[in-house]
Amino acid sequence: MNEFNMENIIYQIEYNIKNYTSSIEKLMEQFEEYRAAAGVLTKQYEDKLKMINLHVENAWKRIERQTVLEKETEVKNAILAGSEVDYYESILTKTNLLTEERQQGIINLRKSVEIARDVNIEEIGKLEKVNKEQLEKVPQLQTEELSETYNNEKRKILFAFEEKIAQFIYDWKLIFNKHYETALELENIDPAILPVKKQPLPYINLGASEYQLELFGMTTPLILYHFVPFFHQKNILFRYRGKITEKPSEIVGSILARALMSCKPGKIKLHLVDPMNKGRNFRKFSKLSSDLKTIYTKTKEIDRLFKSLDKNITRRFQNYLRDEYDDLSNFNQSEEEEVPYQLVILMNYPEKLSEKSLKRLKIILENGPIAGINLIVVKEKEMLKNEVPVYPIDFESFCSVIDIDAPPSLDVVNNIEVAPFIEEGQFSGVDQIIDHVNGLVYSDELDIRTSPIDEDLDNDVVEY
Repeated sequence: MNEFNMENIIYQIEYNIKNYTSSIEKLMEQFEEYRAAAGVLTKQYEDKLKMINLHVENAWKRIERQTVLEKETEVKNAILAGSEVDYYESILTKTNLLTEERQQGIINLRKSVEIARDVNIEEIGKLEKVNKEQLEKVPQLQTEELSETYNNEKRKILFAFEEKIAQFIYDWKLIFNKHYETALELENIDPAILPVKKQPLPYINLGASEYQLELFGMTTPLILYHFVPFFHQKNILFRYRGKITEKPSEIVGSILARALMSCKPGKIKLHLVDPMNKGRNFRKFSKLSSDLKTIYTKTKEIDRLFKSLDKNITRRFQNYLRDEYDDLSNFNQSEEEEVPYQLVILMNYPEKLSEKSLKRLKIILENGPIAGINLIVVKEKEMLKNEVPVYPIDFESFCSVIDIDAPPSLDVVNNIEVAPFIEEGQFSGVDQIIDHVNGLVYSDELDIRTSPIDEDLDNDVVEY
């Protein structure tokens, strides 16, 4: 018995995904605290800046008032002095004592009064200029000191917040990067898992949403990943609005690549149903071995596939699961024989589906995951009346529902970049994953013979 304990791994993954959600909520709460602190700090800075400007403004007003008063005083003094000279001149005139010499003295006296007034007013102007220059330096120094304090505190908050995000990302990469199904960046996959792993984990990483968190007018990107129950548990429904784009194909391609690497090659078989686009949505997987994939584009082919899958589910329940096992993962972990998983991707539901296929599809959706047969369905969210099938299906009861164009949108699709777990060298991307899987499929060491229970499925379907 190998040391790989699937039950423990599943328990850990479920526990980690639950904690991941809690950690996101806690991180967002901390972000709100940092944003509140940023708001308080900014308000304090702005209020102090206003106080400095107010003090400066009041000082300017005081200087201007004082200067005006001093100038007015000098003018009044000059007027009074001039009046006294006039009075003295009138007295001398009345008493016939105003000689030419005295007249010249009076003229000189008037000039002295005017000069004294102008000199004093000039001195007052110089003093005003000096005061204003000094006043300009004071707020500049105070503002610089205030700005330096503000910027230092701002840097502390930004650094603390960025450190929180960096730690959050680091911690969760460390946890999830051990498995292909949940990896955030497929760089640190545990190579010890693959040789002994008999089935995929019950959760899968669909992709990510990028959020812009703003502090002090600066944005910090935060990428949050979306994990949904899948293998052994539920199917996946992707809904889109309007004309189908490349995004559903990209997301589905990412899931298929993860699925191919999630357990030993040959133990997951793909049924790719693409009647509208004649298989073009799966062109990246065209090189994948025909032992591992089949493409269906015609109504009769799809009918035969769903009929075979329906029969296959019944046989798996009767011959493998019986009353002993909860699902196929428990059987594969307990028994020496490994039953392959079947992964069905249905694009553009309900294109070219007959009423019989629609009825069987409901059965497969309801019972397939337990028997190791999962579906990924891609359909338009709001269908026209003439497009609604005669046998409608309540997908929400059997699927994890993902609205591709609704928040949180999957705007960052995981580009599969796989680290090597073999000595031959690195490989990354869907093409190299397929080449790698094909190489293992065609090697002499790998046995991908179909189990007896699944033989009818492989014989019934038509390869396109």
